[in-house]
Amino acid sequence: SFGSSVPAFGTSSTTTPFKFGSSEGDQPASFSALSGDSTGASFSFLSSGSTTEAPATTSFQFASKTFEQETPAKEPLAEPVESGEENDKIVLKVPVAAYHLKTVEKNVDGKSEKKQQWQECGNGDLHVNTYQGEDGEIRSRLVLRMAKTHRLALNASLFKNMALERSHDKMVRLTSVSVEDSQQFESYLLKTKSKEDADSLFNTLTQLTV
Repeated sequence: SFGSSVPAFGTSSTTTPFKFGSSEGDQPASFSALSGDSTGASFSFLSSGSTTEAPATTSFQFASKTFEQETPAKEPLAEPVESGEENDKIVLKVPVAAYHLKTVEKNVDGKSEKKQQWQECGNGDLHVNTYQGEDGEIRSRLVLRMAKTHRLALNASLFKNMALERSHDKMVRLTSVSVEDSQQFESYLLKTKSKEDADSLFNTLTQLTV
C-alpha cells in the first residue's frame, strides 16, 4: 500500500515509509537515510507473505568529507642488466636484420641432402664496437641484441682482411670466425633499412679490417 499524504522522505521520526507490500502487517527491511540517522525515513521492498528484517545496526553511510586519491607507491628502479659491452666503445649503431648461413638437411626425392640456407638470427640495433683485449691490443666486434628481449643474437669478431661484400644496396655480407670454434668460419648477411645505412656499415667495417 502507499503511505499517507505525509512526505515519505521527511525528517520527522513519525514519517510513514514508502513501501510495496501485501498487507499492513509486513515489516520491511530498510536502507537508512543518507545522513545515517536511524530514525529517518526509509525505503523498503517486501515480497508477498514473507518478512525480511535487516539488523538494527545495519546502515549505509556516505561520509561528508571528500575522498582523496592516494598517491601510488613508487616501485623501486630495476637494477641495470650488464650487457658485456660496458668496456666497449660503440663506433657505429645501425638497425639491421641479421641472417646466418646454416647447413640443413632436406629430403629431396626420398634422399636426405645437406644444403645451405640463410636463417634469420635476430633483428635490432647492430653495434660495431672496439675494445681492448687482454694483450692490450685494440680489437673490434659486432654485437646484436634482439630489439624487445635484448637476447644476444650475434657476437662476431672482426679481423684483418676478413671477407666483406656488398651483395645488395641494403645488404652487407661478411665471414667471421666462429665464437664457439676459432677454427671455423661463419657467414652472416646484414640487411639494413636504407642504402645509406648499408654504406655506413660497409665503410666502417672496411676501415676496421684493413
